[in-house]
Amino acid sequence: MSLRRSSCNAVLGSLTALAMAWMMLADAAHAEDKSVTIGLALYSQLQPRWLFDAKAFQDQAAKNGDTVILQYADGDPTKQTQQVQSMLSRGIDVLVIASADEAVGSNLVSAAKKEGVKTIAYDIGVKGAAPDWMIVRNQDQVGELQMKAALKEKPTGNYALFKGDAGVDLAQASSVVYAKLLENQSGVKVVYNDFIPGFSPATAQRTAEDILTKYNDDVAAFVSVNDGMATGIIQALQGAGKVGKVFVSGLDGNEANLHLIATGAQTMTVYTPIDEMGRLAANASHDLGNGRVPAANSTFKSTAGDVPMNQVDLVAVDKTNVCEFVTKIAPAGWADPAVVFKGSDIQCP
Repeated sequence: MSLRRSSCNAVLGSLTALAMAWMMLADAAHAEDKSVTIGLALYSQLQPRWLFDAKAFQDQAAKNGDTVILQYADGDPTKQTQQVQSMLSRGIDVLVIASADEAVGSNLVSAAKKEGVKTIAYDIGVKGAAPDWMIVRNQDQVGELQMKAALKEKPTGNYALFKGDAGVDLAQASSVVYAKLLENQSGVKVVYNDFIPGFSPATAQRTAEDILTKYNDDVAAFVSVNDGMATGIIQALQGAGKVGKVFVSGLDGNEANLHLIATGAQTMTVYTPIDEMGRLAANASHDLGNGRVPAANSTFKSTAGDVPMNQVDLVAVDKTNVCEFVTKIAPAGWADPAVVFKGSDIQCP
């Protein structure tokens, strides 16, 4: 036994030594990495979450010794096109883009690749081009969490589906998932099922008001793909005296919407770990800029070819776990507990 143990220890010692040697070589290789100039073209600064994406990305890029040129398109494809063209003229090594429009984003990715610039599709896919790498939320999971929560809360009744901007893959993916999960729900009648340009809260409010008028306030659920539209819907419900009586979903977990959840006006939201996404995308940018292939956990099959992709899992937030979310899960500074729980019956330490 002692000989066998000695032999095993010798093997383990050799493997440990090899592993340490490999890590030292990797560290030495990374120490010789060049600084990478990254163009970070984000969807909008009008939605608070993108500011946190940017901060997580910039903080990690700084640790990597890289430079970031940041621009927000505010949902305008023309503006984003001008911004990316400017970035390319400034000699970026890597373009990271959260597309204002899938088709326009595809054109920008193709333009960057023609100039030898590495490309990453961030959070929003592109249509018709193959970036070098992608990082996205699990888009199907968004619709699944929202619709399953709706069916649990309101298994019967009239449903209105607000799917967001048709030019964004989240809206398209959610549309497919909503339809699939409602296939055999005989107690549910879909009275509205459409896209909302720009995820506009004002458009969502006007549309919800029209639906409530048309159906004499008889709506069981507004399945909204994001928090901005949910806010508009809740404004409409306030006018009808229906706040807290109708299911309303969202996405992002914005501070204002967490407050609506804590006070019972909004039923649930879906949170994407954007701090994790930002860090991973910054590291992937550094790798691409230094000739390495970033790690991926899945593959996106596009018409232009297969793309290595990282998908991050999501968190459903409702009244039962909103305290835990605010105090333990969300990134620092995401939401002020004093704001979220003001006027609610939740005791959150």
